[in-house]
Amino acid sequence: IVVKQSPTDFDVAMTSVRQQPVLAVYKLDGSQISVQAPPGITEVGSAKIEGQTVVITTKRSFSSPAGDTVVNFKEVWTLNGTVLTIEKTRIEDGETATEKAVYDKV
Repeated sequence: IVVKQSPTDFDVAMTSVRQQPVLAVYKLDGSQISVQAPPGITEVGSAKIEGQTVVITTKRSFSSPAGDTVVNFKEVWTLNGTVLTIEKTRIEDGETATEKAVYDKV
């Protein structure tokens, strides 16, 4: 993960679970943007500052043999010193799952 923040933007570069690049330049005013996602996936999202966190919401759409799928995500990013914590909630077909990742800045 590479993150850059300015007063108006929150830039995120990472790789997907399939090692495909995922790039997004979120506007911190909550406006919707298109996220560069792997081929066959459409993703839109927005970000805003809430207190000491950045909250990112995204909607991912794709087709599969099981049909069209829509997955919603809410990520809460918190930086404490050099430690970044991301709590990610995934909502798909009425099912909700939350996971937490912790990164130490290098």
